Amino acid sequence: MVCALAEPMGFKILFDEYVLQTTAQYMHLTREVGTMVRAHEVEGVWLPLGTYVDKRPVFFAFLLSLVHDFSGFRAANAFVLNHALTGLLLVFVAFVVRRLTGSREAGVLAGWALAFLPLLGQNANGSGMEVLNAVMIVAVLLLGLRLLERPGAARQDAFLLGAILLAQCRYESALYVPAAGLIVLAAWWNSRAPEVTPLTILAPLALLPVAWVRQVFAANEVLWQLPEHLERPFGARHVAENLREAGRYLFSTGVSYSSLAPLAFVGIAALGFLGVAWWRRSRSTSAFQPGQAAALWLLVVLGNFVLLMHYYWGQLTDPLVSRLSLPLWILLACVFAMVVAHYDGRRRRIIGPALVITLVLGAAWQGRATAQHVYTQENILEQEIRWELDWVAARPAGPRIVITNKSSLPWLLERVPAVLTQSARGRIDALGFQLEHGARLEILVTQRLRPTSAAGEFEVDLEDVLPPEVKLERLAQRRFGYSIATINRVVAVEPPPPSPALDEP
Repeated sequence: MVCALAEPMGFKILFDEYVLQTTAQYMHLTREVGTMVRAHEVEGVWLPLGTYVDKRPVFFAFLLSLVHDFSGFRAANAFVLNHALTGLLLVFVAFVVRRLTGSREAGVLAGWALAFLPLLGQNANGSGMEVLNAVMIVAVLLLGLRLLERPGAARQDAFLLGAILLAQCRYESALYVPAAGLIVLAAWWNSRAPEVTPLTILAPLALLPVAWVRQVFAANEVLWQLPEHLERPFGARHVAENLREAGRYLFSTGVSYSSLAPLAFVGIAALGFLGVAWWRRSRSTSAFQPGQAAALWLLVVLGNFVLLMHYYWGQLTDPLVSRLSLPLWILLACVFAMVVAHYDGRRRRIIGPALVITLVLGAAWQGRATAQHVYTQENILEQEIRWELDWVAARPAGPRIVITNKSSLPWLLERVPAVLTQSARGRIDALGFQLEHGARLEILVTQRLRPTSAAGEFEVDLEDVLPPEVKLERLAQRRFGYSIATINRVVAVEPPPPSPALDEP
């Protein structure tokens, strides 16, 4: 409930979330993988006409398409799915901590500490794949702990299948695959009886799509969206700045960032203590224990964070990047609860006070962030897109097409045909044909007005300008930040003026 009420539901990471949504829509309609870029309604049937295979892993889009299959297509299904996944995440975190400590209260403490994290509330109310990635990280760890406690073919297959699906959650989630392989080898070592099942043999083949995506990245550097002065996305030159920004983000006491500073302080301190304790315990036993599997998973989470610090776009103070720190926050919540459980005893019951302090402090912190929800309020582009969609949806039903200055994806989710301004600019003759033979087709154009002087004068952004022969009628406008968004209707397409005749010699 805390996470569900933390922020208004809506698209947070715009392009990523719209791509995932349109991919799920296409999978729901055709049972094929693809991201729609163009679609039209043909005799009452919404027909995708242009698609491409996106670089993003498809597990979240696949789950979302299954929800569409059961309930019918609705863009809001993504928010419902993420709410359900958030509940699963908190339950799985509690189960993992309880299994490692034997304390139910410690599991509750870890779940509470994580539930009050503003970042989790932000992602729970979005339509991205971050919550699913977090759920799979914790769920696969839980399956690994069960495998080590009592090895068997069924538990091994469940663990391997979970690891395969985890690798399809995010790009960097493939880092958990080697750790999963080590846990399987450890289970074989402990039982002295290797279980070679059909899934064990086929698992590497199921991971081939991850390798293929990596090859696509290697062959197309433009996918990294590198600035002009960089040739590689990763490098030690980025570490110092990224670490400074990570410190600002993790330990911020304001509401500008989606962090939880008290959890960062106690979690990092608990991480150091637990690391020493696990090291001492591992030297006193020859068998691979569940705690060591958790430590191995912990190292992968930290390795993921180190990799992010080497990334040119790894500043956690950027709202588009801070979502990548969710696995780290899960780790901090778990180790904090585990250390509290370690010191809890009959003579000094500290877990009860820890629960009360976490509840009070977390609720106060989350309440401040909820009241501000700075990122949502400052997401001007999403507010502009939402206003355009709502305004068009309120118009009388009828055939229409939108020429948009942003992206066609939000319109496709609403089953409204749309093309980009730059595409329409080269097909003015087609616009004229549609007006003449389009059977009452309404052609809408979205444009942005930019200020041109201190006196308050505005003009159409040069990137949104259509050729002069396209005559527009302004229907609505609204200010967003320093610019004005407008919705216009094409009323006529005049023939271009004749070229001046050349003077004869």
